[in-house]
Amino acid sequence: MKNFVLVLKNIVIILGAIVGAGFISGRELVSFFGSSFFLPSVYIAMIFFCFGIYLLLKIGYQEDGFLKMNIKYFQKFSCVTETAVLVGSFIICAGMIAGIDSLLYQIFSLPKSVPIVSVLTLLLVVFCLKKGVDGITKINLILVPLVVLFLVFFLLGKKSFEYSFTSTDNSSLLIINPLIYVGMNLFLSAPLLCDTGKFSQKGKIISSVLASLIIAVLISFILASIYYEGANAINADMPLLYVIARSSSFFTIIFAVVSFFGITTTLLSSLYPLLQFSNNRKKSKLTTAVFLIGIFCLSRIGLKGIVEYIYPILGVFGLLYLTICSIKLIKSNKNSKNIK
Repeated sequence: MKNFVLVLKNIVIILGAIVGAGFISGRELVSFFGSSFFLPSVYIAMIFFCFGIYLLLKIGYQEDGFLKMNIKYFQKFSCVTETAVLVGSFIICAGMIAGIDSLLYQIFSLPKSVPIVSVLTLLLVVFCLKKGVDGITKINLILVPLVVLFLVFFLLGKKSFEYSFTSTDNSSLLIINPLIYVGMNLFLSAPLLCDTGKFSQKGKIISSVLASLIIAVLISFILASIYYEGANAINADMPLLYVIARSSSFFTIIFAVVSFFGITTTLLSSLYPLLQFSNNRKKSKLTTAVFLIGIFCLSRIGLKGIVEYIYPILGVFGLLYLTICSIKLIKSNKNSKNIK
């Protein structure tokens, strides 16, 4: 029973970190899986998600959390890698805030120039993060299942997923883009996943496999429904919202609520390293305020702009980061065996 609870906690934390505004809306999925021939890319993403999630959970346990791992693995460059993680988290937070504004505009016609809800949400998440990983787990245990259940219920209820086959002009993108997507998500989730993994040695493999499988299934369903609707859905700021709005006004309102839940869980994981950094500074309140103001200002770019232009850069950096972590972990384990 304890193992089941541990695996469940790991899964909701992993899904909460990845299934955010860009994911639920379909915006980042269309950007990184940009062909209706997307299933091979989804399989590739699932395999690397599984490997990367397990890697970060294992490193977190072996090195006692993210900060100690970062210092040990990157040594004199640890400040550089920590800064990169903070910048990436900062950008993702801005994307989530932009997602709230875009969601409210498209469903309720609330102008993006009056971001009252998004600002209040940001402040609420800051308050919730005072309890650290335990606080994130409790919130995710409630919100993540609701998000997943809605997506599965709605998407399985569609009568058809048939669409015209359109191959990408560059087949290499079927491999490169999903790797970049995985790299981006895991790089930005690294602080939370490492700190989650440090509490127990058990359940890491099954947590990684199940979380990766759920992510892959959701990606497949969402993309299939978007490509079925065609170009109007693909080019929309929030493609899945376009799909849902065409089917039912009732589901549109539910989608708004579910999307908000997904945004909240991703904000929790993205703000986590920023607030951890702030808490270690002498002027922690001032540092936090600077972060929050900066996040709000960057969010004015809009969700689509952040996803298309900034996310790929983070993905490339993330792949490099995970590769170095893998090599360091292997060397560390070899050294431990030699000492024994």
